[in-house]
Amino acid sequence: MRETGRGTGQGIEKRDGKTIEPAATILDASGGKFTFDFVAFAPTGDITIEFAGRLHTRTCLVEHQVLTMLR
Repeated sequence: MRETGRGTGQGIEKRDGKTIEPAATILDASGGKFTFDFVAFAPTGDITIEFAGRLHTRTCLVEHQVLTMLR
């Protein structure tokens, strides 16, 4: 994630309307790194990964079927 303007960056995961915070976050001038526990990617349903930078917020839907392939 590259940040270029407003506030600090953030990476979160959302599942069934609940927010899952990363286990570790590292932010620096070039962007950020977000580490989630492996249970956050359990294939129990779709998840949305959201990266909020200074100028933009980007989201990525990872469907249940894709999560089952990661196991």
